[in-house]
Amino acid sequence: MEHGGQGFMTDISASAASGGQTSKSREARVLVFSHYQAFLQRHMALNYDFAQVIAEVEAADILTPPAPANRFWVETDKAVSLASRKLKLGPRAHIQSAQVENDYDLFIMLASFPRDVSELRRLKDWRRRCKQAVLVVNETWLVSLQETQGLGDLFAQFDRIYTAVPESIPLVEQYLKWPIHPLPTGLDVLFAAPYPHALSRIYDVYAMGRTPDALKQQLTEADSRGELSFLFDVVGSPFAILDFNGHRINKAAMIKRAKYFPCYAVRAFENRKKGEAGAFDMIPFRFYEGAAAGCVLFGVAPACGEFKTLFAWQDAVIECPPDHPDFLGFLLDLDRDQDRIAAIRARNVAGSMRLNDWVYRYERILSDAGLSLPSQLIERKQLLAETAQTIERTGLPEAPKGRFHA
Repeated sequence: MEHGGQGFMTDISASAASGGQTSKSREARVLVFSHYQAFLQRHMALNYDFAQVIAEVEAADILTPPAPANRFWVETDKAVSLASRKLKLGPRAHIQSAQVENDYDLFIMLASFPRDVSELRRLKDWRRRCKQAVLVVNETWLVSLQETQGLGDLFAQFDRIYTAVPESIPLVEQYLKWPIHPLPTGLDVLFAAPYPHALSRIYDVYAMGRTPDALKQQLTEADSRGELSFLFDVVGSPFAILDFNGHRINKAAMIKRAKYFPCYAVRAFENRKKGEAGAFDMIPFRFYEGAAAGCVLFGVAPACGEFKTLFAWQDAVIECPPDHPDFLGFLLDLDRDQDRIAAIRARNVAGSMRLNDWVYRYERILSDAGLSLPSQLIERKQLLAETAQTIERTGLPEAPKGRFHA
C-alpha cells in the first residue's frame, strides 16, 4: 500500500505483503487500485505513472497488492489462468488477496487490458466500501475483449468504464454490454520535461520499443561508422520491472538525453501490436514521452481523431515512412535547420504541458463522478500553464557546457 495526498507519498508496501489490507491515510476519499506489483512488466509502468500523479494532487490511498509470496502459487495462478482463457472460461486473478477496510467516495482501477478486472476476485469489499467505482483500461483490442468471458458481473459493478482507444468503443460496448467513455492516455509531464534543468542531448537518436527494422539496421551501421550516436532497445516483451520508480527515472533520463525520437503508429508497419489492434488505432505511450521530453519526433502519426486534438501543434511528428531508404540522410537534412529544431522541441514540451499531463485525465474522472477538484490539482494545472507559457516565450533552457573539468 502506498499513501498519497497533499503532495506526500510513503511506500509501505509491506502491509500489502502481510495481508494486503488498506489503512486509510488522513482524509483519503479516493482508493486507487492496480495490479502492477503482481506483474512487474514494462507495460504496467503506465499505470504506475498515473498513480503517482493522482497521489500528488489528491488525498488518495493506492493499493497495489503483490503476487502471492509462495512461488508455487504464482506459477499455479499463471498456468490456471492460461488454461482458463484457452477454454474460454475467462482469466484468473494473480494478486495476493487483499481487504478494503475503509470507506471511500471513489474507487479507481487502473488496468492495462479488460481481462485485468479478474484481479478483483481477490480484492474483498472493494465495491461495498466505495460509493462510486471507475475502471480505466489502456488497451481494448479485439483479442483482449475475447478474453473477458465470465467477467460480466465485475464489469457491471463499475459506474463508468474508460478506454484509451476511442475507435473501439462500439466493439467494447458489444462485448461488455455497458456504456464506455473515452479517456486518453497521459503522462507526468512535469516529471518528464527537460525543465527547468536541461540535459545534454548525447544521443542523436533513441529508438524505444517497436521500431522498423530498416531504421535499426541503417542507423546501427551509421553509428558504427561514427556518423551519429544511436541508442535502441534490445530486450523484448515481457520485460521484468523490479523497481517502477527507478525504471521511470532511468527511462525519462535517457529520453531527455536524445535529440531525435522515432515514433510510429501501431498500424504503420508489421508488428505484434498491429495484429492485436486489428482495424483500430491509438496514440502509443512513446508519443507522449518523446514530446514531453523535448525530443523531435519523426515517423508516422496515428490515424485517429484524438491525435489531432492532443498533439495540435506544428511539426508534432515529422513524417518519415518506416521503409525510408536513407534514414541518416533524412536526419541530416532535418538537423541543418537548428532554429526549426529548437522551435519543435519547445512546442512539444509546451504542448504536452497544456494537453497531456495526467492531471487533465484525473480532472475528467472527478468531474464525471461529481466530486470537487482538490486544491493541489488546480495548483498543478496552473503550474503547467505558467511553465508552458514561459517555454513558448523563451524556449527550452540550454544544457550546461563544461559541467566537468579536468
